[in-house]
Amino acid sequence: MTPCMNGAVVAVEEHPDNEGECLCGQQNLLYMYTIYNSEKQETLSYIGSQCVHHFKRQDLDVQVSVFSQLLALKRAIEDSKKITLTSDYFSRALLHWLFAEGAFNNERNGYNGEGDYAFFLEMFNKRKKEDISDARNKKIWAMLNFQVKPFIQNHPALG
Repeated sequence: MTPCMNGAVVAVEEHPDNEGECLCGQQNLLYMYTIYNSEKQETLSYIGSQCVHHFKRQDLDVQVSVFSQLLALKRAIEDSKKITLTSDYFSRALLHWLFAEGAFNNERNGYNGEGDYAFFLEMFNKRKKEDISDARNKKIWAMLNFQVKPFIQNHPALG
């Protein structure tokens, strides 16, 4: 496999029967990633997580982890589970991905989600969730239900 010098994971698909196949020929994959190599301007699909690790790039490994978390979160949303701003569903890297992808941008904040991202990160980092005020819990609930959930459900990279 050629190195992906300036690449990024751009999409993931989940094969419901673990019958996905990697570009290298490995079979029985659950998660199949797509990487865009900006240096060569080409897309590599589908690549299993083990093959992504062969690139020996920590940033790609983090992206694989984030995309796996996104699929798990999407599945939980589709199963109507109660989503909370905890490590059960989120990580700092996942919150950063949501911010970078524009999940926190809305009319209320002038389509600049930086403040909402900072708020979410602050609330996520709180050790004692019970110390979060009712007003802040209501804001978290609203952001999860009216911004984050629809964003994840409709994101094209989460096939």
